[in-house]
Amino acid sequence: MAGTKARIVRPIPAARKRLAPVREQVSAAVWLALATALLATGCQPSSLASRRVQARLERVSDTAQTWAAREQSRPDKLQRAAEFIDRDLRQNAERLRRDGQYVVQWQARNVTHWRARQPVYRDKAAQLLWGKPERIERSAIILFF
Repeated sequence: MAGTKARIVRPIPAARKRLAPVREQVSAAVWLALATALLATGCQPSSLASRRVQARLERVSDTAQTWAAREQSRPDKLQRAAEFIDRDLRQNAERLRRDGQYVVQWQARNVTHWRARQPVYRDKAAQLLWGKPERIERSAIILFF
């Protein structure tokens, strides 16, 4: 062992070993006392909290009164709604009758116009298709297929 240094291991004194649990116990006791003090002081009544509670109670009372007033007015609203629905259904029936007549007249005019334009359609088709097939326009192909 010439050339190697011997390493000295120092044992932990027994007094230090015994103090570690004591420190942990003191630390836990301090934290417990601090938490107890904070909890005890946080529950004191404050004027701000009591004002907020009073304001909430007043709002709840206002809400209850509003609901009561609305419930009392519901029969009148229901009657007005029934009258409106009856009037609206009558107007819709009249519009349907009038619009149905208009659609029938419009369709008759459209058919009459289409029949009157048949010679023009025939002439245009002949113009598009007459001659060389390579000159047929794309719209003619779309028209017939």
